[in-house]
Amino acid sequence: MSSPFISVIVPVYNCGRYVGECIESILSGNDAVDFELLLIDDGSSDNSLQICGKYASTYPDKIKVWHKENGGVSSARNYGLDKTIGEWVIFVDADDMLVSGALNLLQCKLIEGDIDLLQFGLTRGVNVRNESVSSQSVTDYVAEGYCHVCIGGNVFRSRLIKEHSIRFDEEIALAEDQLFVMTHLGNASRARRIADILYIYRENDSSASNTPSSDKLLISYNKLLDFKKDNDIFSEIVDVTLVSHMYILILLGNVPLKELETLYNKSAISSKVIASDKGSRGTIIFKRIMGCSN
Repeated sequence: MSSPFISVIVPVYNCGRYVGECIESILSGNDAVDFELLLIDDGSSDNSLQICGKYASTYPDKIKVWHKENGGVSSARNYGLDKTIGEWVIFVDADDMLVSGALNLLQCKLIEGDIDLLQFGLTRGVNVRNESVSSQSVTDYVAEGYCHVCIGGNVFRSRLIKEHSIRFDEEIALAEDQLFVMTHLGNASRARRIADILYIYRENDSSASNTPSSDKLLISYNKLLDFKKDNDIFSEIVDVTLVSHMYILILLGNVPLKELETLYNKSAISSKVIASDKGSRGTIIFKRIMGCSN
């Protein structure tokens, strides 16, 4: 059996309210695309699995459903990666959507050139540059500021994921998607961006990124620091997230300020990031509280 061109992995957890709309958006306008849709139910307690099963019965040649014990979104995505057989992989969260015909457009763009990553526009994030850039070396692509690290705006070459055993870090619940994107890019040769906005985020107040705890933030912060030490090319991208984490840690007020000061000082955050609008909010507040001169 030949491998599909694109694999779409959707982690599903208690998204009965949205998952049908998500599935419909992936199917819409993509009849000519050779793709598989993998729905990974991560121990849902609502009717999510039943909804997924109905779609799989209707589209048995396109949709596959797996049920596993709850382990978090990274665990579900990794489970999907173990099952996927497509040449390319895209991730869609169960409460988000693709625009109609997204896979069709992506397939056309992917066959145009020799790349390992294709990035496209999405509806979240002021730092995402919605403009096209032709295939570039990863070093130039990142240095020129084209790279974004939102998981929803990427198509990944499967071979690269398998060869380098790239996985989502299941020990963290924040920035795990950023680390996956950067790790993939770090092992890639060339990347490309298209301006088309193809991914629609749905704001969900109960998501992990919107309900952070100090413990989760600290674990994520230190994982990002470790990654930064061995991946200079992504240092400024990591620094932006570190500043954001630090800002939230201060607001939560659960970690002693002296401990945060020590963590901040060892982070060696770029002065460019500190001076930019992307990082100023957190660092200005931090300096005022801590009296930092850095």
